[in-house]
Formats: sequence, C-alpha cells, structure tokens
Amino acid sequence: MTSARSRRKTQMIRAAVDLVREGGLQNLTTKNIATRVGVAESSIYNIFESKQALVQETLLWLRNTTQDEILRLWEQHIDSWENITEAITATANVLVNNPYRFAEEALTYEQLLIGDAKTAELLEKKITESLKEFEIRLKRLTLRFKIDLNAFPYAIHELIMLVIGHLMLSLMFKSNPESRDDQDVRFRVILNRWTHHLSEASISKQV
Repeated sequence: MTSARSRRKTQMIRAAVDLVREGGLQNLTTKNIATRVGVAESSIYNIFESKQALVQETLLWLRNTTQDEILRLWEQHIDSWENITEAITATANVLVNNPYRFAEEALTYEQLLIGDAKTAELLEKKITESLKEFEIRLKRLTLRFKIDLNAFPYAIHELIMLVIGHLMLSLMFKSNPESRDDQDVRFRVILNRWTHHLSEASISKQV
C-alpha cells in the first residue's frame, strides 16, 4: 500500500472512530465517513472491500493503539518486582481513561452480536498476544532475580488472574475515584504479598 493510500486508510479509520464516539453506531455510515474525510463515498471502497472490512480494520487499529501504549508502559516499569505494581496500575489507568474505549466496545459488541467470526478471532488473538508479552517480561524479570519459575508452575497464571481482576474492578469503579483508589491500595497489598511470597519461597528452595 502506497504512503498516500495508507494515510487515507488511517484517516477513514479515525473518522469511523470519531463518528462512533460522537453519535454511537447509528452515526457510522459510509456517507458520514466520506464527509468527515472530505472524499466521495465511493472512495471508501477503493480502500476497503466493504463496510464490514472497514469496521474490522478499525477494531484492529483500536486494539493495536491500546496495546502499543500498554507495551510502552511495561517496557518502562517492569524492571523490578516493586515496579510490577506500578506497571499494572498504569495499565489499568490506560484502559479506564482510554478515549477510544466506548468506540471499541460498541464496535466489538456489534460485531459479536451479528456473529462475525473474524472479530472473535481478532479479539482472541489480541488478548493472547498481550498476555504473552506480559508473560515474556515477567520471565525476564524472574531470570534477572534468579527466581526459578519452573518450581512454581502456576505463579504466572496466578499473577495474570490478579491482573485481570484488578483491571476489571478498575473499569467498574471508573466513575467512583474514591473506590478506585481503595482498589489500587488493596491490589498493591495483594501483589506485594504475592511477590514477597514468591521471592521467599524461591530463596528457600535454592537453600
């Protein structure tokens, strides 16, 4: 795809996102997208095979945008056991304050409701990729601190479940900052206990 074509594609995707954010799914029409971008409606089909393909590409763009931001945070923070908490809390903040979250959820639910298999595959793939990246960084950390994860086969899975639980609760408490702060405090306590227990247990096994 040429750079001009690629830029036009991104413009159309961003227009689709903005239209959903501003007026919901009923606002997402090829006519509105064309008007927003400043092109003829037929131009959309020079880039996308169909409106369905445009929606799928938009979802992929949204997922990649969020994932890239989260990976950037992990690169910054996951360099010590203490900073794991900061990385996960920062991840929760990215998800809760994501300006595209409504558009992503609306498009996702619509596609799942109509039984779009490609969207379901995309969601599963992106979730798997994110968890895999998180697991890779944790394993690097355990190697650095000489913690043998083979001795604790469920440790990573335990942490992932803790993370998912924290992220879900953070989203639930989005409109209640006080409850979110309390949840952050509880999560920090739980995670600090988890990392301390793992470190202590690993040392005892080495001895």
